[in-house]
Amino acid sequence: MAFLQLALLGVAAQIVCLGQGVTCAPLQSAVKSTYNFKPSKLSQIEQKKKSAEMDSVWNLVEAKPDVMLPCLIAEMQAPGADSWFVFDAGSLLAKLDHSPRANPLILRGCEIVDLEDVALADWIGRLTTLALQDVDISVAANRWMRYAHASYSLPQHAFTAKRRDGAFFLYGSMDETLATQALLRIASDPMHPERELALSLLGGLATPAADAAFRSVDLTGFSAEARSGARSMITNRPTFERRTPAKSTRAELLAAFRPIADRRDFRPFMEKIAKVPDGERDVVTVLGREDLPLIRKVRRTFAASGSPDLINDYPFFTAIIWTLQNRP
Repeated sequence: MAFLQLALLGVAAQIVCLGQGVTCAPLQSAVKSTYNFKPSKLSQIEQKKKSAEMDSVWNLVEAKPDVMLPCLIAEMQAPGADSWFVFDAGSLLAKLDHSPRANPLILRGCEIVDLEDVALADWIGRLTTLALQDVDISVAANRWMRYAHASYSLPQHAFTAKRRDGAFFLYGSMDETLATQALLRIASDPMHPERELALSLLGGLATPAADAAFRSVDLTGFSAEARSGARSMITNRPTFERRTPAKSTRAELLAAFRPIADRRDFRPFMEKIAKVPDGERDVVTVLGREDLPLIRKVRRTFAASGSPDLINDYPFFTAIIWTLQNRP
């Protein structure tokens, strides 16, 4: 399906260019002369020079986005397009085209670019943004699971994200159905180097389907520690007690949650927990199973944040989900 979307996108771009009588030659020439390098192989001086050239390409598109955006899409879709160009152009495409039609090309850039050439925090952030739109990012996420240098620094948080952290951001931000399928494939593969990490992530998705998938994994080839951890994840699932009377109303809780799910705005939630620090007890009291889709989207958004200041709330939402999900 993704290949079909890309093909249709490229055809549409060419039709628009022809229909408007616009020549894409200047952009084609600029792309060809600019994107002929690997960022990881350049010196600082060379990187500065190439950065200026890339800015010129971006300026060319941004000056007339209505007419040049189809040309950019056609260049990204072209056979043999440079992988670094497709990834870099994905950032510009995301800026100018907020429709779902751009997602396959943005994803493709993340799937084919050499990870040695990218800022990994940006690469993961781009993928988690797609994941929150229910795009299947599992192919790219599996690259992270196998990447030899899976680590990056977040100086603003004094935090170093390692393989486990990045995997949590990626799979935790995915639709649980997609994440279940992807993690089960890895956990069931005796040759995959991170099958134990995948099993751990699968056990925390907190859906009936994920639970069934988790229990279906043959643990014979896992380490004793992993087998023990798996048994513990099944039998020791935290839940919250209801509070009567609740300190929060349904309207107040929804007002805190919906901005997170709709536009990744955490401020109302932070204001709410400042007033009611143990508000999870209100959530399981006031909200019900019918609210699970919203709560799951909120939890995915916390994972997608990539912020150590926010991801600590993820387990609380998992416990909320288990509490509501198992309520008669």
